[in-house]
Amino acid sequence: QSCDLNSSVMTDRTMESVDSMYSSMRSPLPGCSIRDPDLDAKIKEATALASSAEKLQALPYNKLVALHAEMEQLIQVYNESLVQELALKDELEYEKELKNTFISLLLSIQNKRRQFANDRKRKGSKADPAVLPQFITASVPYQDNTGPPDNASLQALIKILRAVNEDNPAVPTILTDYILTVVCPSALSSGFAQ
Repeated sequence: QSCDLNSSVMTDRTMESVDSMYSSMRSPLPGCSIRDPDLDAKIKEATALASSAEKLQALPYNKLVALHAEMEQLIQVYNESLVQELALKDELEYEKELKNTFISLLLSIQNKRRQFANDRKRKGSKADPAVLPQFITASVPYQDNTGPPDNASLQALIKILRAVNEDNPAVPTILTDYILTVVCPSALSSGFAQ
């Protein structure tokens, strides 16, 4: 097989993109450098070869094929890194959405409590503790010894807050499940062992 580079379309823009691709080669992972010395050597060689159209045109076909294979390998490394970074981005966006939902529900409950207290002061009446709404009586236990809650704990807290906000009669059951599964799961497992 022969390769006629003169008849191929090689524009200055194409050369600029090849040059910039190799001159800006960094590790796909922040804070890391490509540690493979062979890969470093390949990048340096490709950078030198791709620095001008004349150098590329002067290359024999087998060198161009090798250069193409090296570029494909680098593209694969960067594609894998991109997929990992996008998965991390999606996970962080989901966590942000959970936290925003949690904060919104918490603020809604606080506003309802404030409004309830203001209404009681204006009316001057005392409410029967048996008929108080959930947002006044419910108390969610939380242990702050492990740092911020993980996504599963946050989802459980959101479920509780949503039920409290809606004055759902299932709040005691949801709270019990939360306490047994999240706050003290060891008590649940030791209870079955006896």
